[in-house]
Amino acid sequence: MSRIIHLNMPPRPYGMHAKLHWEQSTCKVKPAGAMYTNWLEKRLYQGVFYKINLFNKGISEEMLATYYGRDLLTQNQIAEIQNEKLREFLKYCNDNSPYYHKQIQEHSVNLRAEDMFAELRKIPSISKMEITRNLESIFSREYVGRKGLIAKFTGGSTGTPLEIWGNHDDYRENNVIIARQRRWVNWVGGMKTMTLFGGSVDLPSSLRRITKRVLINDTILNIMDRSNTDFSSIVAVIRKKTPHALIAYFSILKELSQVCECEKRPLSGINVAIACAEPIEERARRHAEQWLNAPIYFQYGTRETGTFAQECRAQNGYHYAQDIIFCEVLDDDDNPCEFGNLVITWFANKVVPLVRYKIGDSASIVTEACACGLPYHRIDRIEGRMASMIITPDNRRITSLIFPHLLKDYDWIIEYQAEQTAKDHIVIRIRTNRKSSISDALEDIKKKFNELLGRDICLEFKINEDFLKVPTGKHLYFVSHLNSIPGCTE
Repeated sequence: MSRIIHLNMPPRPYGMHAKLHWEQSTCKVKPAGAMYTNWLEKRLYQGVFYKINLFNKGISEEMLATYYGRDLLTQNQIAEIQNEKLREFLKYCNDNSPYYHKQIQEHSVNLRAEDMFAELRKIPSISKMEITRNLESIFSREYVGRKGLIAKFTGGSTGTPLEIWGNHDDYRENNVIIARQRRWVNWVGGMKTMTLFGGSVDLPSSLRRITKRVLINDTILNIMDRSNTDFSSIVAVIRKKTPHALIAYFSILKELSQVCECEKRPLSGINVAIACAEPIEERARRHAEQWLNAPIYFQYGTRETGTFAQECRAQNGYHYAQDIIFCEVLDDDDNPCEFGNLVITWFANKVVPLVRYKIGDSASIVTEACACGLPYHRIDRIEGRMASMIITPDNRRITSLIFPHLLKDYDWIIEYQAEQTAKDHIVIRIRTNRKSSISDALEDIKKKFNELLGRDICLEFKINEDFLKVPTGKHLYFVSHLNSIPGCTE
């Protein structure tokens, strides 16, 4: 049986704050109560319950050992694995997906070529809207009519929702990638964790949330619930429960740090914070690290693929999982460029294959070796997913990610944009080609938003009107004309 690689004492993190936190967390003497809690966490949650959780997901120790072991390979060895997986994936697409069979034949893709990356570049890229139009022919014939498929509704954080399907195989592989990535920053399964998410996509059922809290030491808090929009109360809960890890939207971590600053009292006991769903803001990260008293690492992914990239301790770009994905940066004419459309080919999902898929974000890719020693390339300078806070008339602050979470459920919405012009007024622009009346659907949307935001906010819908543009020319799903980062009042 293969042996899982363990790192008992991690190498020192990079960066001044990360180094200081490493010294504090590994060198200070802990009281007896804390030592007992840590023993319970390590022996029971990490040693027993987390392994049971992995087993239930179909993840074996051999599979973990294989993926963890790739962290020790060279860049050339990773590229060889990626090349062969790409070959297998394109062969599968040719045999099972009518859409990609046609693409492969029309563009003379040689599935026996030595350099599969060059062959892949012959296939045109595909957008969300093109996937929606061609979904039936993209869908693998092997899975047509099969039960147990997993629907993947994209949140539409770039303004364009999408619905595809996967299965437990790609779900399992994504969970292994997440475990490997979080291990880079000293998070381990079973560590006492508090997860601050929201919406039906991110949150499991109530029963599963209880199970996760009891069995794998993860407390999940729905920050889109109106009762959880008081960040002072959330900070109080964190101080009481003393988690060792926080996982949350970065906008939420910023709000928590601002509360700590106002209280003039940093958090304590947190070893690591992982930020999701939003791009890096370096100055805001350093401010939040100071008051959360923990290093913050960003992860990156999509609803379609799951999380596939994350920062290491060097905090210098997102290492992406080259052994299950191929990333490119292309201009609008599909030519390689230094900064442009991020295009991915995802090897894990064979139900709805994604080949040269434009996910809607812009980025650059760094191929030079990282100081941390990991062999994977890095995604850098991601743009396209700025989330800020909605401010209600009673001065509650709610993440703008409620828009992609709620609007994803309406398949007639091609694209959307929300604009807050005042505390009591939000304009929602929607592009659709639906011919029939949508008045009932708009009332349903209004009802759902009122439940979250309150009835003091007026929602105004504008159908098939021009969207607002920001100076960069990118489409933002939420634009606010309010100050979303108020200062502390004495």
